[in-house]
Amino acid sequence: MNIQGHLGEALIQDLINYCLSYIAKIKLPKKRGTFIEFRNGMLNVSPVGRSCSQEERIEFYELDQKESIRQKFVEDLRREFAGKGLTFSIGGQISFDVFPDGWDKRYCLGHVEKDGYETIYFFGDKTMPILGEELSPLGPEGPLVATLTFPRRWGLHFPTGIDPPSRLFCPLGKDPVFRRSFLIYQNETTESYSDLSQLS
Repeated sequence: MNIQGHLGEALIQDLINYCLSYIAKIKLPKKRGTFIEFRNGMLNVSPVGRSCSQEERIEFYELDQKESIRQKFVEDLRREFAGKGLTFSIGGQISFDVFPDGWDKRYCLGHVEKDGYETIYFFGDKTMPILGEELSPLGPEGPLVATLTFPRRWGLHFPTGIDPPSRLFCPLGKDPVFRRSFLIYQNETTESYSDLSQLS
């Protein structure tokens, strides 16, 4: 199932048209191209445009830090599309993602829960608002779930009182529904796997 199959063409077009109209009204130091990128599991929306240079990216990010351009955009979208089953998630420096409710990093939990993990750790710069920093149970019989941050060179920060595990599983990439790439963290080494069947 892809995003257009899940949401339907009418809602997709309403969303795209609304975003383009909103972007047209924003005055920025620079605007480039690819304001909306259509992916299998989400739409990625960038007010400055994804084709901006690195310097333009930094310029927009610094302005966004001061003026909350993306945050205001997302808040407007949440009001306009309330009750439509959409999640709006700010990430990175220049964009935010739009996807069906539940199609974020939590999506994989339904697939790995049955594998008997006692604890599942997520890490990333924008996972806290979704998962929270403290351990939380995934249902009465489910594993514990926590989010981690890695501010510098994969140096993971674990919640207070949590010892680093010998083995760590989490999805990589911004399209967790369709990009089956996973990472194992084991004794300060990282290895990438392309499929869950390789996790043994």
